[in-house]
Amino acid sequence: IYEGANGIHERMLATRLLGGPAGAAFERFIENAVLAGDGTLLDHWRHARDLMQEDGDATVRAHHFATLTSHLVLSHLWTRMQARADAHPDPDRIRRLASAALNEARILGEAAYGFILSASARASARAAV
Repeated sequence: IYEGANGIHERMLATRLLGGPAGAAFERFIENAVLAGDGTLLDHWRHARDLMQEDGDATVRAHHFATLTSHLVLSHLWTRMQARADAHPDPDRIRRLASAALNEARILGEAAYGFILSASARASARAAV
């Protein structure tokens, strides 16, 4: 059941939510945190979104797009925690945790983006044949 539910939610994100008001609201939410930091994952997310909207079958890359989206959200949340570390009794600990989590989100988000690009290239090559 768990794996099936993930697939359903991934496809819903990639097909119904992405191009509508929910996708635009998500993008605005993330933009607010990125203004002060590195916007690379957001740029990758936007490019992946555009690729998925151009393709007639976004479900092929739905899992990787959901993975990229989740790492973008985690990056956003850890950026916020890092910015407010001084409010914690041990701010250095929060900064260390945030730094590690941001690095992990960047690496895994970039990997998901790479899978999306690879799938898009394969789909384009098949369409050209």
